[in-house]
Amino acid sequence: AHINDQLKVDLERVNRESERVESLRADYHRLKSFLETTRGTVVAEGRPLKTRVDLGRDFFALARVDRPDRVFVAIGFGFHLELTIEEALRFVAKKDRDLEAQAEQWTKRAGDIKADLKLMLEALR
Repeated sequence: AHINDQLKVDLERVNRESERVESLRADYHRLKSFLETTRGTVVAEGRPLKTRVDLGRDFFALARVDRPDRVFVAIGFGFHLELTIEEALRFVAKKDRDLEAQAEQWTKRAGDIKADLKLMLEALR
C-alpha cells in the first residue's frame, strides 16, 4: 500500500518537475540562440529586426523592432527586465546553470525513489 500510495505518486511528481525544468532549459537555449544571432547580424549592422512573435497557441504576428539592441527577458514571477543583448546572454547563462543544478537534483531524487521502490518490491517477495 505504501508503494502505490506514496512512492509512485512521489515518482510521478518528481518526473513532472524534471520535465518542467527541462522544458525551461530548452526555452532558454532557444533564447540564447536568438540573442546570439541577433547580436551577430542585426545589432552589428544597426538595422531594424523583422521577426514573428508568438501570441499564443501558435498564432504569430509579424513584428518590427527598430532598436534590437535591448530585449525584455522574463525573469520569473511575472516580471520582465529590459536588458542589453550582452546582459541578457549573461542572465541566460546563469539561469541555465541554475536550471541544470535543479535538473540534477530532480534526477537524483527520481533515482532515490526508484531505488526505494525496488527495495520495497524485493522485500515483498
